[in-house]
Amino acid sequence: MKLRTIFVACCTILALASTVLAQQDQASARSPDRITKEVRHELLMLPYLGVFDNLAYKVDGNNV
Repeated sequence: MKLRTIFVACCTILALASTVLAQQDQASARSPDRITKEVRHELLMLPYLGVFDNLAYKVDGNNV
């Protein structure tokens, strides 16, 4: 009975670990999109910019 409990616990830990690793891979793949959205948001929040101001930026990995 104790061996079965240990086996179930190990399987649960492995399943959770694989889920976390899969989510980290997806998060790193979406990282440039997230950075792009954050930069756009910060630029839109600048108080003295209007519709006639031309701002351009490029995201290259972790560099903006």
